[in-house]
Amino acid sequence: MKLIIYNIYTAFFISFSLTMFSACDNFKGSEGSTGPVGPTGPGVVYIKGFVINDESGTNNSASIIINNCKSVPSVALNGKNIKYDTNLVYANSNHVTGYSFSETFETPFQTATIEAAFTSIDGKEGNAAAQITVPGHFEITEYSPNETSRNQLPFSSDEAITVSWSSSDNAEIYVVYVYGLIEYKIQNETSRFDSEVNFIITNTSIEIPLTDLFHESVIKEIDEIERGYIYFYLHALSGPHNPGDQGNITGDAEGMFYGMRSVSDISFDITLPIASKQILSSTEKNKIYHNSPMYEFIDSWLQEPSISFIELIEKGK
Repeated sequence: MKLIIYNIYTAFFISFSLTMFSACDNFKGSEGSTGPVGPTGPGVVYIKGFVINDESGTNNSASIIINNCKSVPSVALNGKNIKYDTNLVYANSNHVTGYSFSETFETPFQTATIEAAFTSIDGKEGNAAAQITVPGHFEITEYSPNETSRNQLPFSSDEAITVSWSSSDNAEIYVVYVYGLIEYKIQNETSRFDSEVNFIITNTSIEIPLTDLFHESVIKEIDEIERGYIYFYLHALSGPHNPGDQGNITGDAEGMFYGMRSVSDISFDITLPIASKQILSSTEKNKIYHNSPMYEFIDSWLQEPSISFIELIEKGK
């Protein structure tokens, strides 16, 4: 009760004071120092997401994150509501929350339209939409070392992998992700080393020297490789991707919506002439595929509200 009376008295005092000062503007005292800048106001609702068709055409998916919402928004893709991931809620230091939505689809996307309804942090209701044309079918046409050499890559600073692929209709860029791992011995001590590199290119071939993954000094020092491999992942992408590109979300939100298509990854076994090399079993390769670093890379990009693909690549270097 005391608190209510105090708040009423304070409000009355402020109102009375403002009235008196406005009536007596000829009386002006000395100015005090400027106070600190107040906190940043609520951000606009920001949407980032993509749809992706896999090579088989039967395991297609969508993933969307909506930031700066007061409550769980609703999201529909091509007229179908997408599931809200209750285990994936993101919050930054300002307690601005992002809600994640994902769904798998048996039918491949040709075009994808998202529609979202939400309440922003400051309580305003809004709607937003976006449409994207998904890149068309493409495939890897040639790579080296190839099946003739059992995909075996000698562990030498002079070696490289080369990959070529057919063009994908509606693709604006190709995202290449390469992951390598070796288990090796130096003076009878077993160690493990892994590395990754990312590229965004517009042409349909790439050469990646082994030294991009493993420093030349590492290559020279290793006496024996117990096992080693490189995985090559490739996606075609449509949508805004360069720093400064205008987002393609319309309505009461901002953001970016992408279309992607993947092809089967390629694995290379790393060898040394003197190595007692162990080839990965199909079970081990399957495990690596389903825990693909490419998807960790995409997830980290989704969680950066306004960063482009190219900016994320540069950030990771």
